Amino acid sequence: MIGLKTKLLAATFKLISYNLTVTGKEEEICQNAPRMEVIAEALDAGVENNLCQNPETLTKEQMKSCWSGNPERLAWIMFTMGELESGYKYNIHAGQCSKHECDPVFRLLSNGEKKFVYHKARTSWQLHKTNFITDQQWEDMVGTSLEATTIAATIVGKELTSFRYTCGSDRGAISMYATGRMCNWVNAKSRLQKAKKHMQDAKNEEWVYKYIEKYNSCFEQESDYRVAYN
Repeated sequence: MIGLKTKLLAATFKLISYNLTVTGKEEEICQNAPRMEVIAEALDAGVENNLCQNPETLTKEQMKSCWSGNPERLAWIMFTMGELESGYKYNIHAGQCSKHECDPVFRLLSNGEKKFVYHKARTSWQLHKTNFITDQQWEDMVGTSLEATTIAATIVGKELTSFRYTCGSDRGAISMYATGRMCNWVNAKSRLQKAKKHMQDAKNEEWVYKYIEKYNSCFEQESDYRVAYN
């Protein structure tokens, strides 16, 4: 049986390699291979860190802060949020957003020009500073390391879990994540459909093997392969 992390890595490889190819940067695919594994492992950990442990023993209040549904469903919603928010681009993941990325804030000068001030959003999931994030986490979640990416992914899972409880549905959780204020955002339906499509694709072992083989081809020796088929 193929594990969730491997499925997520296959999807991450497919997405990033496609984006690099269409932008004429195909030679960078294998350079990004280790980062792809970081993203997959962080997503896997982010899901695990938000699952309800022994849900039958939890009170209704305690259930607000943990995910009691299908873990893979949470994983693919999280993956899709990163896909649509940043495409998992290297510069955004690394905290090196351009002036026009990551929800920039500009100040209007007296001469009519706009001066860049700062970015409101951070990480591949374009997180904003909210009550879900401590000051330390806000600083530590920036960067391409596994530690930083796992902090970010765990917060994404935490937010989606809370929003799902508030809105009563996965669609509502996606809507609240994207807007910060409503459970019925018009584009939430298509985002949920995309997440379901990813989850369905990942059930096909041949599909997963196809992209894991391409991923492993980035390494010269079999002993260097990062992923086993489990």
